[in-house]
Amino acid sequence: MPAPTASLAPAIPLRPILAVFSSVERRGPWEAVGTKRVVAVMGSATLDLREAPLPPGITEIACVAVMGSIEIVVPPNLY
Repeated sequence: MPAPTASLAPAIPLRPILAVFSSVERRGPWEAVGTKRVVAVMGSATLDLREAPLPPGITEIACVAVMGSIEIVVPPNLY
């Protein structure tokens, strides 16, 4: 019997969406696949998922804001 593999997913490191003393926006058809990390330090981040092609299943967004803000806009039919 062959040894089990750990994962079939590609081992590509995910870069965080980062706003430090600045602002960042993701709008329109941007790729929101897998787990996204958002960090805002004395800045702001806006993620608009209304036009983003979301794959079936779970899309996780991990957010950290330190003296900043993160806004996530979702489509009305997403629940």
